[in-house]
Amino acid sequence: MHFQIRLAKSAVVSEGLGLADNDVRDMVKSGKKRFVRYQESEELYSVGLHTFEQIAKEAGAIYKIRRLVLVNLDIFDEYLDTFRM
Repeated sequence: MHFQIRLAKSAVVSEGLGLADNDVRDMVKSGKKRFVRYQESEELYSVGLHTFEQIAKEAGAIYKIRRLVLVNLDIFDEYLDTFRM
């Protein structure tokens, strides 16, 4: 089964696609996917789920739609850049 939720012009969140981690990374890098779930983010940023949740909340990058939680990677990345040394 395949569902899509359109959130913005280029943001599409797909459920039930079974995308490989590399596919998700490619979509994020190309700008086709601006929003990810917590589970997808673990592979993208090489951090644990709980750590990613905390950072995303601090960044104000969380979007809740009923029971679905998404993280806006544009906001998340901008927040991470503030820690650059």
